[in-house]
Amino acid sequence: MRSSCAFRIAALQGSRVCRCAAGGEQATAEDGGTLLHRMKMRDVSLVVPNADGTIRLTFIQNRHMLNETVHRHDLLNQFLPDLFATDSAAIARGLELVGTNLSFVNLLSAQLEQEERVEVRYAAGPFILLSESMALGETRCHLRAPADDAPAAARDERCLDTFLQWLRAEQGASGDMLRETLRLKVDKVLYNQNKKFVSLVKSNFASLLCTEDATAAAGAPVPLSLRLLPPLEALLPRQTLDPAVQHRLERLHDYYLHNMTLHAYNYFRSSDGVVAAVWCETLLRERDGRVADPADGSGVARESCGVLLTPLAAGGQAERDVYDVQRRLVQFAAAPPADSRDAAATSSPGHALLRLLNRDHEQQPGAGPNRYLTQEVLSFFTGDYEGAALAAEQARHFTNRDLRAVERRVEPLRRRVWGDALARPGAPRLSLNGAAARRCRLDFFCRCSKFDLLNSFITLPEEVFHQVMGEQLALHEGGSADEGIRCTYCGKRHVIAEKEWLQLKEYRDTHRTKA
Repeated sequence: MRSSCAFRIAALQGSRVCRCAAGGEQATAEDGGTLLHRMKMRDVSLVVPNADGTIRLTFIQNRHMLNETVHRHDLLNQFLPDLFATDSAAIARGLELVGTNLSFVNLLSAQLEQEERVEVRYAAGPFILLSESMALGETRCHLRAPADDAPAAARDERCLDTFLQWLRAEQGASGDMLRETLRLKVDKVLYNQNKKFVSLVKSNFASLLCTEDATAAAGAPVPLSLRLLPPLEALLPRQTLDPAVQHRLERLHDYYLHNMTLHAYNYFRSSDGVVAAVWCETLLRERDGRVADPADGSGVARESCGVLLTPLAAGGQAERDVYDVQRRLVQFAAAPPADSRDAAATSSPGHALLRLLNRDHEQQPGAGPNRYLTQEVLSFFTGDYEGAALAAEQARHFTNRDLRAVERRVEPLRRRVWGDALARPGAPRLSLNGAAARRCRLDFFCRCSKFDLLNSFITLPEEVFHQVMGEQLALHEGGSADEGIRCTYCGKRHVIAEKEWLQLKEYRDTHRTKA
């Protein structure tokens, strides 16, 4: 029995092509696509408290999940090109938004219990993102075009009347256009609650980034605004903006539109009342500024991660430290790349923390994902290299035992981002209790079934039911590949046989007669 089991495992490891756990990627033997390698590169959520229990860190890795979403909904070859035509930069920004949205919804579900779930609806201008995640690690996501589906009008410029267009306008000094908002709806389905807990949060660019009134008290609570732009009055369209300010404004606005970080930060502040620091980032495989679709099936996403720092006690230095972390993260993300290699390698207008962490790794021939990414990201956010290594072990991910080598790679980047903050005690240098880390495996998973689909047809209006049945039977008779009804969330096609349609019709007729 033992030798037979060993033979099966060896056969699995020696397979030329193995499908990953999330179902969307393939790994070849040359790329280390063994069973052990795939297990240690799985998507996970990891919740780690710091040593004194005052701050909780949540880490999300969702690379496989993003690639599976792209694969199931054909985002790269059909959905996004239908909206953005040949605009490769807009397609890349759309994929980044999907990736960071998946990170955000999993950061939320990691705070829940078991079968509790969270649903996120985000109107992203040219499309609407709907994602759902359970605390068990099951996540599904889909995109849909707006009701007025007009590809020509759905270019990147349609992601709201952009802030820059308003700034350059000759009229509109009242600032009304500046206060136009993006809406984020979050529903939580919790134990012992009859109804969903619904949050509708409006994210306003100016309120999140412009400096408030200078008369605000110095000892006031931690502000909402990250104060990365001058006061609103200084940005009125009739005034001439300094080129450096306008350049910074453009980058911050792009970050605001195509990354969920600021919207997640605003959600925790406005809905949960928590001063949290959020970082979400997706690194795509790009060649010459275009998203690459690898022929080996490894997916369009090179990496996709999220981090949430949450103080467990209100007030005090911990909240101010976490606020400072958020401010510096956004400031760094929107800054222009200092290295020409970064500017040439991606269509993103700002820094990519994941790219900087992966730079040495990417230069190796045939390099795949960074094996030590979990450990390096945790080290970057905490400065606790030993605790980060222990937490990465708890995540069952690869761990670099040479902590000095990790420090040599990560510490220069920490100094570059945190600057003078490293000179004082407190965040962003935290001591992790790695042994107390709580891990959950993440998968793109949908519980849809033909049985549930048939049940939903029972209550359809008579006219709609006969229309759907007629269309499906016609497709069946013609032998069309489009036969079947696709699940909106996962794209799975459920084919209903003619016999099942007739049985369903008979059931509907019988119960209508009794009624």
